[in-house]
Amino acid sequence: MDIKVQLTSKDFLTFQMYHAYHRVQTWVFTILGAAITVLAFTMFNKVEITYSLIYLACGLFFVGYTPLHLRNRAKMAFRGDSPLTKAMTYHFDEQGVTVHFVDPQAETEEESEVESSVTWEQVYRVRVTKEAVYLYTSPRNASILPLEQIGDKQNALKELFQKELKGHQYDHRN
Repeated sequence: MDIKVQLTSKDFLTFQMYHAYHRVQTWVFTILGAAITVLAFTMFNKVEITYSLIYLACGLFFVGYTPLHLRNRAKMAFRGDSPLTKAMTYHFDEQGVTVHFVDPQAETEEESEVESSVTWEQVYRVRVTKEAVYLYTSPRNASILPLEQIGDKQNALKELFQKELKGHQYDHRN
């Protein structure tokens, strides 16, 4: 089965947000920011206005830093001739997954066609979310397959994952 994927900065941002908000430190940062923001409003008439504004600025910084930072990283990743901007074709079969794409930074045309394969044993994990299928080759590196681009092949892909992957490798959350 072949699936052609053209990532957007939104797909990449969704992947980054998924990872960020599945870490304890991000939640601690966000909860701390919310608490400081609430503190700023509750202390508004009890301390000098300068302190209330400092609390408010700090709280909003803690709450807004992660999404704004990740949004900026996603936009930067899609500037210029980044490999992420190129279409990729994923071929799934009983042996594993093969990815075909064009490397825009290759020196010759022959080197520009890139093919990379992993066997099912080399797949670290497959996670299915409401937005995409994340095919991990390590704990932090994944191929992103947006569900809207998989289309009517979702059930066949799910069956292939269930057949070829061990229980701990396949995480279907939706």
